[in-house]
Amino acid sequence: MDISITLIIIIITCITSFISFSNEDLMNKLIFYPPAVSKRNEWYRFFSCGLIHADIGHLMFNMYALYIFGVGEKKSGLEYDFIEIFGEKGKLVYLLMYVLALAVCLIPTYQKTGAIIIIKAWVLREQYLPWCLLPSY
Repeated sequence: MDISITLIIIIITCITSFISFSNEDLMNKLIFYPPAVSKRNEWYRFFSCGLIHADIGHLMFNMYALYIFGVGEKKSGLEYDFIEIFGEKGKLVYLLMYVLALAVCLIPTYQKTGAIIIIKAWVLREQYLPWCLLPSY
């Protein structure tokens, strides 16, 4: 049986979130807190914060969205696009992109520069995204 990377991420995230709902100490250790990163070198927080959610509604919405975009209907999601593009290494590339996205989305928070970085990235995306890797439809 070949389980998808997206489902593994969802399972790990749900377990971690459910445990942290009743364990405030765990929540505080995993949540993204910039002073803990800069003063105590707790760089893992860039990634661990993706495993916790504020409440059940937040968790369910995010996991549903991840499933729809990651797996999709009839295996038409991003995970399978990565497999189509990169072959056997597609799952690894998909996982690395997911983990990298967890850290990259927090850079504006860490640097205190606000959403302007995201806006600039969106406007300039054509210069940075390797469009040749995307499947043509």
